[in-house]
Amino acid sequence: MTVSIAQLEREGKVITLNFTIANEDGTRWRIGNDLGKGPTDYSVGGLSLVDAGNAKRYLPGRTGHFTCLCSTTGGSVAIEENQSLPFYAMFAAPPPDVTKVHIEIPGFGILSDVPIA
Repeated sequence: MTVSIAQLEREGKVITLNFTIANEDGTRWRIGNDLGKGPTDYSVGGLSLVDAGNAKRYLPGRTGHFTCLCSTTGGSVAIEENQSLPFYAMFAAPPPDVTKVHIEIPGFGILSDVPIA
């Protein structure tokens, strides 16, 4: 599996991360809660942005009903061989002087120094 960042864009007080995950090895991956914040979170809500300079971690926003402001990964979302799927997550924006962050993705590790557009 390969993660590609399509866009990390600041819009006022919000940052939106758009990314894709591509299956290059042929093994079907049913995502389920693998990218979530816990065993009942069928979303990409386990992602985080890390502002190393200010020692701050940002998690995806949630509505008043605890619904993630991000892509869902319910029971049927799977990435087949030679397929890629797009995902998104919305976060509170770090201060305007922060121009890059680390992106932590469960199971994939950390993508360092990703610039904010």
